[in-house]
Amino acid sequence: MATIFKNGRILAGAEDEWDANAHLCLIVSDDLIQYVGPNDHQVLSDIGEKPTHTIDLSGRMVVPGFIDGHMHLLLFGSALQKIDLAECNNLDDIKRAIRAAAQARPHAPRILCRGWMHSMTNGIALASMLDAVEKRPVFVGSKDLHQPTERPLQVPEAARKQPRLLRQASLREA
Repeated sequence: MATIFKNGRILAGAEDEWDANAHLCLIVSDDLIQYVGPNDHQVLSDIGEKPTHTIDLSGRMVVPGFIDGHMHLLLFGSALQKIDLAECNNLDDIKRAIRAAAQARPHAPRILCRGWMHSMTNGIALASMLDAVEKRPVFVGSKDLHQPTERPLQVPEAARKQPRLLRQASLREA
């Protein structure tokens, strides 16, 4: 079945994409873009012979094939200096990795880790889970790099004095 998106602004990457009348119609069939262009009555009637679903965009914008491919270049670069937890499968593995890293870095003021995923700790991320692991602050960042471990000085002083598990920019049990 084809889907016809008509009367919209379709950003197709062409030089004229900001022209209000450049692309008003998008036709998708079998998960592939078949047509981008004006609301051409011949094209619409040809495709209309097949089973179709029509969506009137009423001037709204569509960005076909858009994938949020952003990256955190600086975060990724700094993450490479952290202890990688990618091989850990559970909390016990994480604790072992942190203990080994702490022993290998006796003079580091804090232990910075990366690669935590929800599945490793059944979706639970509590600071108390790491309290007995290391005396120094422990920062565990998520695999997607969306966490505040890049700015540990913004964590309140009282929190920095205790080992902490940070996830997705939220400090639990602060």
